[in-house]
Amino acid sequence: MGEDDKALKNNKKLYMKDGKTVLKLPLTTLNGFCTYALSENEHIRPSALIALRNIVDNIDESEYETDPVSKERLLLCRDIVNTRINHKIRSRQLILEEVLGASGNKYPNIDFDSFKELNNMDVQFIEGKVIPRYADNLYIFNHAGKIKDLSINVMISDHQNLDQHIDALRDELTETHKAMLQHRVLEEDNEIGLNDETRDIKLLECIEEIREPSRVLKTGITMLNQMLRGGFEQAREYCLFALPGEGKSTTLKEIAINILKHNKGYICRDKTKRPLLLYFSMENRLQEDMQILLNMAGCNIDIHDKRYTKEQILDMWNNSIFNDPDGIKFVYIYKSVYSITTQYIRDKIEQFEDEGYETIAVIQDYMKRIMPASSSKEQEERVKLGIISNEFRAIAIDYRLAFITASQLNRDGAKDIIPRRDSGEYDKVMSSIASYYIGESALINENIDYSIFLVPFWMDQDKKIKYLGMKLDKRRYGGDITFNTFYQPYSLECPVKLQEDYNKPTLGVRSLKSNPHSTTFTGSSVTYMSKDEASAKIKEKTLADIGFSGGNYAHDLKTVGKMVSAVTMFNPESMPEEVRVENMRKFLESYGVTLQMEDLSQYVTISIT
Repeated sequence: MGEDDKALKNNKKLYMKDGKTVLKLPLTTLNGFCTYALSENEHIRPSALIALRNIVDNIDESEYETDPVSKERLLLCRDIVNTRINHKIRSRQLILEEVLGASGNKYPNIDFDSFKELNNMDVQFIEGKVIPRYADNLYIFNHAGKIKDLSINVMISDHQNLDQHIDALRDELTETHKAMLQHRVLEEDNEIGLNDETRDIKLLECIEEIREPSRVLKTGITMLNQMLRGGFEQAREYCLFALPGEGKSTTLKEIAINILKHNKGYICRDKTKRPLLLYFSMENRLQEDMQILLNMAGCNIDIHDKRYTKEQILDMWNNSIFNDPDGIKFVYIYKSVYSITTQYIRDKIEQFEDEGYETIAVIQDYMKRIMPASSSKEQEERVKLGIISNEFRAIAIDYRLAFITASQLNRDGAKDIIPRRDSGEYDKVMSSIASYYIGESALINENIDYSIFLVPFWMDQDKKIKYLGMKLDKRRYGGDITFNTFYQPYSLECPVKLQEDYNKPTLGVRSLKSNPHSTTFTGSSVTYMSKDEASAKIKEKTLADIGFSGGNYAHDLKTVGKMVSAVTMFNPESMPEEVRVENMRKFLESYGVTLQMEDLSQYVTISIT
């Protein structure tokens, strides 16, 4: 080979050598492929990895003898891709441990920190443009000679053999067309293809995702987590149903705060992104919601109280869970009734993605306040609600997030629920409530993945002691649960907020067969004990003796189970001692029990959570 021929070959990416197609890639492309193969981005497709393996396998490493840096990148890329495919692993750490060998020093000249994590757009570009282009080039270069020969046969064929030669050329062109399509139309996220390697990798990743605890968003309510198989799942739509004014909006806010508090360290599918919770209020403006959100987040103030300056209130918000610099980003958006369609939610999700955030949950308050993206003015309300529900579910699936919304129970539900609740038939209320109480449209329940009914119960005449009944009515996906109904107590400090018990003794109960506070406590004997004694009692789980041994009051607390929390469980981290004790005193006083304490701190005011 002359010097001119060698120079020409060195400048070409594709050429023939000893009858074999040789592909030569520049260092920048090899670095890009190494970065891609090491990425833990969950959008990387198995078929693209297999296509990449075919590309790097067609590179003759001897062509890089004068370029040792590029040769090392090529060998590394092969090792990474083959390790990932053969061992069916995605973890960067595990891949590198296998690639680098026992010595951990197989590639001493490579700075692995230079291979940064890829975002979704990077992955889409490599899989949609770069890999298909090189795959096309390889295929066409390998088949160009055959296509040329078949074309010549057609051109020189006599009349008798023309059809035969045209058919042969057509078949070859058809195969080429199929190959081009395969290079571009990769398998979808939830598609199991014909290729055995692709299928196995996809199924193993699916199993891994199902078992991955970070795919669910935990709440601060133990029994709700249990009922939902760990929490709110990706690619699911949830709808809360309640009577008007009975807890839909406040429970949605509760869920938002719980997600922010109990999912710190959440790892996005796109590891270059920060997790984001998107809250759409179409019921109340921020001016109305700010007070409730601050109180539910633990800031026990009244914004109208001018003893607090505007700057102090702003500091409370900025130092709350809504502005945790290391946590999940919280975005609150108010839109008036019917002012947006569901497409607006998609637009906001994609806007925040461009700004570096991955939306992990959308909370929308509530379903009837928004318009569907695809509807006409002539459609009935029930049809529109069914379309909205379906579009919410499509958003959940397309962006792999939890979509949580709410809707109304109908008049028949009110006629059944209110009289039974007023007569103290709490369990009967929850057992009788069903999907035919869903307001306006049964199509809502048809489309959603989970439907949860909410009914509040007041346990005293002054409506100070309150539980929220929750019933799981529909669950699209399988798995065993031991209960579908429970009752969670509200906080005495913030009457619209549920008490949290995640990673603590459970406060929720499965039954409220009778009013646990029906006994009159006037004249009850109250026995005090030290904190050390109370701690010992708590460990023994003799709840009736905590703080109030003897007397009907302690007995009734035991009947409720852990309702003792209503008296003694005031979070010491968020409330001063005297405030917690004052709450306890007021609570007992409402039942005719008057406590005279000179030194409150020596008595039982500890948390049992």
